[in-house]
Amino acid sequence: EKQGTLSLSIKPDSEPQKELSVKFSADSLPEIADNTGLIYHVFNSEYVRENLEAVKYRPEDRVSGFILGKSNIDLSKEKERLEEYEKKEKQAIGDVNGLITAALKELRTVGIQTNTKEYLGITYENAIKGEETSEKQSYNQLIDKYDLLKSMPETLQDVSYRPLMDDIDAFYTAGVTESSIEDDTQTSAIYVGKDEFVYGDSRAATIEELRALLGTPLFEGNSYVTFPEAVGINWLTRKGKDIPLEVTMETTAPYEEVRIVDSYQSDVLVYLYVFQAEDITYTFFAPERNAGFFMYELEK
Repeated sequence: EKQGTLSLSIKPDSEPQKELSVKFSADSLPEIADNTGLIYHVFNSEYVRENLEAVKYRPEDRVSGFILGKSNIDLSKEKERLEEYEKKEKQAIGDVNGLITAALKELRTVGIQTNTKEYLGITYENAIKGEETSEKQSYNQLIDKYDLLKSMPETLQDVSYRPLMDDIDAFYTAGVTESSIEDDTQTSAIYVGKDEFVYGDSRAATIEELRALLGTPLFEGNSYVTFPEAVGINWLTRKGKDIPLEVTMETTAPYEEVRIVDSYQSDVLVYLYVFQAEDITYTFFAPERNAGFFMYELEK
């Protein structure tokens, strides 16, 4: 039977006798009865021989904590668990890398460029971060949109992204590059649908005020509407702005957030005032000469 008892009696001078009793049993916590109010340190023979006997039982520092003999520390179970965890970790890493390899192969099959930001971002390191993307469309929807983009004429791909920012009455044109599928398109120009121009602390609402603010125009004269200008005129007209110009445009909407312009009326004339200030070209659009502008463009 694996059990034992340790008893200790202490009787300080002119004080009642005090008792310490510790009962040990295998596979259970020791039972301790103590009214001595003292702190006890228990050492095994190995510790006594190596640390106390060598200094004649006068340690230089306070003894704290628990000290176990080397022979009593059994780490075999911990080692087994560690080996099991390492084995599962290798298996999980292999499974994740297998899924990533399959996904990259599928993307190459549908024609995704291997040098795009999105393709290069599909790695094991990014996968284990656990970050969720904000993409609301399904994988199949994105593939359909990509196929649609590939089928568009090259002349339209360069201006296929025209996000409208209704809250600030502006939109921008951006080109599709080979280094990104969607997010990193390069902005080429910004169009602002306002009939007042703010420059620092100054404002201008007439051509005369623009001249006073920006100087002599680099160019002024009639010009046929370009595709971005046609989009801007239609956008402002739909928002209820009174523009004495009408540009017909035929569009299709394969998706709720995507509208393709099949054709537009390109023989409509607008009057342009082009200024240069601080490396930015400002183009103001008016229905005719000396008329007020209804939209302007910023291009660097």
